[in-house]
Amino acid sequence: MDDYVYSAALKKAGEDGLVWNEHELAEFLARPSRKIPGTKMRFWGLWSFDIDDLIAFLKANPL
Repeated sequence: MDDYVYSAALKKAGEDGLVWNEHELAEFLARPSRKIPGTKMRFWGLWSFDIDDLIAFLKANPL
């Protein structure tokens, strides 16, 4: 999103070549602080079945 202030860690991940695909998103949603250390996201993560459901929803409802 253009108007969101992303953390320096998330910006650096993008600059280093991170491309969001199902695998990368699943890893991030499972444990954001492990996938991108220093992210400002205060979220412990989702269970694998929740991740599968969320990714299926996003695929069915693209922006």
